[in-house]
Amino acid sequence: MSAAVTAGSIGARPWRRAVGWLLLPGANDGRVSVERILSGPGLFSLYGALARISDETPAFADERSLWTAAIAGSDPLARQALDRFCSILGSVCGDIVLVQGASALVLAGGIVPRLGDILAGSHFVARFRQKGRFTERMAGIPIFRILHPQPGLLGAAAAFAERQATGVGSM
Repeated sequence: MSAAVTAGSIGARPWRRAVGWLLLPGANDGRVSVERILSGPGLFSLYGALARISDETPAFADERSLWTAAIAGSDPLARQALDRFCSILGSVCGDIVLVQGASALVLAGGIVPRLGDILAGSHFVARFRQKGRFTERMAGIPIFRILHPQPGLLGAAAAFAERQATGVGSM
């Protein structure tokens, strides 16, 4: 499948202002990588930036307790950071799908099982689909989550079993 898109079709990171971009790690270098935000430590960075913006003292000193509170919704600022995290994740995933001309999005990794059904209730899908003139196309792109704890091993085992059954690759 080909799509009439180019790398220029992706967003210009409008979320910079929304999360206090200059307060995130790496901003002093003039660039904040997606990995700095969309990772386990990224939630902690977003939380710290939001705390500084709202002049609040952070209630969490470690990532584990922050993630627990954010997922449970027991701390409003932690949940706000998680909501921003999900929104940014949706934007970035949508940009990657758009630029690659992909026909589906498959989310995998350590964060995906942690988020459970939070992604579906967040702005993730809306931000994934909000791509200007490509919004209609994006609305037709299915989104899947891999929840198996060891998808790589499962895939390797399936490939091995298939090769054993067909004799392909045996000596």
